[in-house]
Amino acid sequence: MAKKRQEISDDLVTRLSEFINLRMGLHFPRKKWRDLKRNISAVSRELGFDHVDDCIKWLLSAQLTDAKKDVLISHMTIGEAFFFRDKFVFEALKERILPGLLESHHGKNKEITFWSAACCTGEEPYSIAMLLDQMPAFLGWKIRILGTDINSKFLQKARKGIYTPWSFRDTPDEILKRYFKKTGKERFEISPRIRNMVRYSRYNLAKNGYPPDLGEQGKVEVLFCRNALMYLSPDMQVRTIRRLTSYLHNGGWFITSPTESPLVQGPGLNSVRFPGAILHRKGPPRRPDRKKAAAFITPAPVSPTTRPTKPVFRKKPSRPKPVPVFPKTEKRQAPKRDLYQEALALYEKARYEEAAEILNRSLSHGKAAGNSLLIPEQTVLLAKANANMGRLDEARKWCEEAVGREKLHPEYRFLLATIYQEQGLVEESTKSLKHTIYLDPGLVMAYYLLGHLTKGQGKPGESGRYLKNALDLLSSMEPEAVVPHSDGLTSERLRESIGLMMGD
Repeated sequence: MAKKRQEISDDLVTRLSEFINLRMGLHFPRKKWRDLKRNISAVSRELGFDHVDDCIKWLLSAQLTDAKKDVLISHMTIGEAFFFRDKFVFEALKERILPGLLESHHGKNKEITFWSAACCTGEEPYSIAMLLDQMPAFLGWKIRILGTDINSKFLQKARKGIYTPWSFRDTPDEILKRYFKKTGKERFEISPRIRNMVRYSRYNLAKNGYPPDLGEQGKVEVLFCRNALMYLSPDMQVRTIRRLTSYLHNGGWFITSPTESPLVQGPGLNSVRFPGAILHRKGPPRRPDRKKAAAFITPAPVSPTTRPTKPVFRKKPSRPKPVPVFPKTEKRQAPKRDLYQEALALYEKARYEEAAEILNRSLSHGKAAGNSLLIPEQTVLLAKANANMGRLDEARKWCEEAVGREKLHPEYRFLLATIYQEQGLVEESTKSLKHTIYLDPGLVMAYYLLGHLTKGQGKPGESGRYLKNALDLLSSMEPEAVVPHSDGLTSERLRESIGLMMGD
């Protein structure tokens, strides 16, 4: 009978966790020790140790070779990748981001650089290459696509470019036919032309310094870093995001997985929502043309610049009842539709300065007529326009004006809460959100943002209760249903984000 394996002491697991975090930036807090023990057992077997504790002690004391580091790394992370993973991201890239980059490069050097950090076995950078190959506008351009990963075994497979059907789930058949050649039973080799578009090198996201193929002065237009931040400690996440985005050109894009998007916060980064995806742009706030996609600026998963979604939850979230965005009241006149509609049309085209100018003109006309106040619809739109231009004090003033006149309007309270949040006024934001859910107990995003804020205040119990309430409300929604006031975020994606937050 085989001898029962000795249990690893907490002290040894603590030292191993600290060692892995220091060497590789991977985070295994106590609640993830079960995973760590299972992973290190696999490492022990591959390295030939009879006892796991002996393997751990050896790792802690030995000078690790690259080969042994690869064994350790390969069992500590999941190498999960497939072509065109998350189609919404690639749709946004093709339809919105790349056309914008073409326009911004007009008359300049036709050079563009993409970086797939944590590229795993190459499916992501090759997807970028295939997408560019289908865009004639990039013919004649100098295109650089960099793929980096900490695991050299992954990079070896990426360079070979040979894949099994598992890498093609959700991949259109025409992509497989156009860019791959079958080389054996369930083996497909990527076209040499596409393979030669990508350069691979080893790079540790947790360490300082440029990737080898970028160079000290290099800058990137689009940087993918998906499903990697989740492995890092909170402090390491902040440092890594700050360092990686420093390599972006102004106006460049930082792309994470949907569940990691709430982690991306920092000066100079603006979250922009596209259908089914939240991406992050470096530079001053702005909104892309909304002909095909809605976008908004936010430091967290929601934003004061979001145009409220018309349907909202009421007391029975299983039966959401549509109501007007701006409820009617008997005691106020309707807005002057000519100026308001003109301002709204400009706002939706991201012409915020012009929209604000028209609304201010309306205010001047009101003063001349003896009425110094805009009606709430105009006031809220003016608040959003100012928020998008970074004028948060002005945005706050006008939103407070609207709330003062419409004290029972939950959407105005929610908007004000997000403005407070951008200003760093956590207590004011929390208070406004609590008032919001008192007025509308089914407003999911208010619970979500409360969970986010209270977690940041070191109140895990309170945060967990708010997030659980959000999950309870989401349980009545179909996975692909759009969550009200999220400007396009689906129920499934929001549940993923909440799961990530509650798992930290």
